[in-house]
Amino acid sequence: MNTNERIHGLDALRTIAMGLGIVLHAIIAYKQLPEANWPHDSLSSPFLEWLYRYIHHFRMPLFYLVAGFFTRLVILRSGTRYFAEQRFKRIVIPFLFGLVFIVPLSTFPFNYNHFRYDMHLDAATALSQGFRQMFHWNGLVHLWFLYYLIIFYTAALALLRVFKHGKTPAPKSSKPVTLLHFFGAVAFLTLLLFVFKMQQPGVYTGIKPRADLFCYHGSFFFAGWLMNRYAQTLAMLTRHGVWFLAAGTAIAVIGFTTAAFDNPVAGYSLSAAETTLLVAGFTGVFVRFCNTESKIWRYCSDAAYWVYLVHISCVAALQVALLNSALPVVSRMPVVLLITLTISLLSYELFVRYTIIGYYLHGKRKRSENQSAVKKSGGLTTTL
Repeated sequence: MNTNERIHGLDALRTIAMGLGIVLHAIIAYKQLPEANWPHDSLSSPFLEWLYRYIHHFRMPLFYLVAGFFTRLVILRSGTRYFAEQRFKRIVIPFLFGLVFIVPLSTFPFNYNHFRYDMHLDAATALSQGFRQMFHWNGLVHLWFLYYLIIFYTAALALLRVFKHGKTPAPKSSKPVTLLHFFGAVAFLTLLLFVFKMQQPGVYTGIKPRADLFCYHGSFFFAGWLMNRYAQTLAMLTRHGVWFLAAGTAIAVIGFTTAAFDNPVAGYSLSAAETTLLVAGFTGVFVRFCNTESKIWRYCSDAAYWVYLVHISCVAALQVALLNSALPVVSRMPVVLLITLTISLLSYELFVRYTIIGYYLHGKRKRSENQSAVKKSGGLTTTL
């Protein structure tokens, strides 16, 4: 497989990783164990608790793996200067924009929930206090992933400059990648989890980078870089991806339904194996089955970034609104997810895709002739 060319399966995988973040956040209020600062419904679901843990095990590692892969790919094709300029436009500017405009709005439902249901204030006071809290520092919220991504990009460029004197990375290696390398990755991740005493990394939205999150997510970013360096890696993952995915899912089920994860040493090892298997499995499956160019995937890829940036306020507001409602608990999460996606996608299509915001998020996009006709007429067009 030629890893110098665009690999559509990895584009689709990155899109899914972003989309699963929205699913994950829609689940939080309805899983069994509450999360700090999040709304928590009185009715919960064991299945949603398992699904939350399952997604959490592989989603961010997948995202950083793909980011590392494309980092090396773009630098090889276009050089470090082009990469730095593009990532500044695509990542740094949206991050700064988000801190000023998106994060404050995103915190409002959480603030209201805190004052209304934790502090037991009346609705009007909770609204007022929640609004005031918006203008205080509330952390990076869901934009923490961009913050760490910027750090990894900066580190990659700095290390490349130090060890390669500003030149492009070394060419591809044809050295075969075997299952031994895979088990080595599991062993390394187990050691990392053991050192930091965690089975899964938590979420930290502070401005000071945490060593455990930096090392954990950074290891997957570096693995993505190596995946591009060693061309046979994707071929191996493509061959065995289905089996990796099945094995990782089996560990997730066993770990949730038994006490297998209770022992610290076994827990670290099983957690590392689950994450590595799921990351390898999803990568192989998507490269194998979704590696053809598709207008639908392209649109979803373009939209996913914006949808993820703006979804959190809608998700949390709906979760608060549905607390203790008459709507069955099995319906609440899907309703929250569906309404959030609808609003976010509509806002993307109407206000982002063909505007300066879309230009910074994914580059310039042109309307088709039919879309232009609809816009000019102010309604639907018909073909006779």
